[in-house]
Amino acid sequence: MTETSISGENGGKRRARSRNVEQSDKEIAILADFEKKLAEKEEKKQQKLLEEKIRLKEREKKKQEMAAFQQEIDKMLNSDSDDDQPKKDVKSYVPMNLGSVKGRWDQIEAERKKIEEEKAMKERKERQSKDDADKKKLQKKLF
Repeated sequence: MTETSISGENGGKRRARSRNVEQSDKEIAILADFEKKLAEKEEKKQQKLLEEKIRLKEREKKKQEMAAFQQEIDKMLNSDSDDDQPKKDVKSYVPMNLGSVKGRWDQIEAERKKIEEEKAMKERKERQSKDDADKKKLQKKLF
């Protein structure tokens, strides 16, 4: 064997070793990146669970506050303190003396308003029927 053939064999082994080292370095980098991403994912998951717990606690707290508030309102409504206050007599109907000028004026005014309302309703109905007839004519023309 010559020197060139021996050095060629050693050079090939060295290259193979350097390739193996480079390949293992790449694998280590990939594994480290993978582990880093897994850790980030787990951290996000934990953060999300923590936020969900906080939201549930807040929701439960609001429910309790609303229940206490509703209980307080019910207690106030059902308390006997309202019965302690004297009730005022409210007259629901006061007869009007039609013999007086004021009574007659109010009666005439009420009749006038009633007549005006009836007139307005009649005009409204007429306008509506006229509008409906116009719409039908327009639809016939269009088709």
